[in-house]
Amino acid sequence: MLKEWEQVAEIRNMKTADINADEIRAIVTKMREEGRITDAKPKYRTPSINPALKEITCDQCGTRFMKQSPTQQRCSKECARKANNEAVRQWHIERGLRSEQRLSKRHCKRCRQEFDASSPNHTYCSQECRYFSKPEPRNKNGNTKR
Repeated sequence: MLKEWEQVAEIRNMKTADINADEIRAIVTKMREEGRITDAKPKYRTPSINPALKEITCDQCGTRFMKQSPTQQRCSKECARKANNEAVRQWHIERGLRSEQRLSKRHCKRCRQEFDASSPNHTYCSQECRYFSKPEPRNKNGNTKR
């Protein structure tokens, strides 16, 4: 009788019509019992097969979504990034490395409307005021581009 590896090599060289399915099953079964062949681990993507994957609510934005992995907590990368940024900010505040963000009342440089400035550098109430307060760009001849 041929050794297993010789049988496998012989089977590989045979044509499809010459292969005996029972012999192949016997060889594969024996190799599984010896631990030389293992079944591939299936990837389950439905909650009926894998109970760890279920529909949950995103703790950042509140939308319902289907988990793609057992450890997923948020619906998108954007929500995960927002939550991470908030956690880092809180960590710095707790250790005294950053103060709480304070909103201060200011008057817009262009329209004089009162607004909440979240940074000491904010001087305009909107992007529109900021855009129109800049001097008009000029080309080499001194003509305006707008």
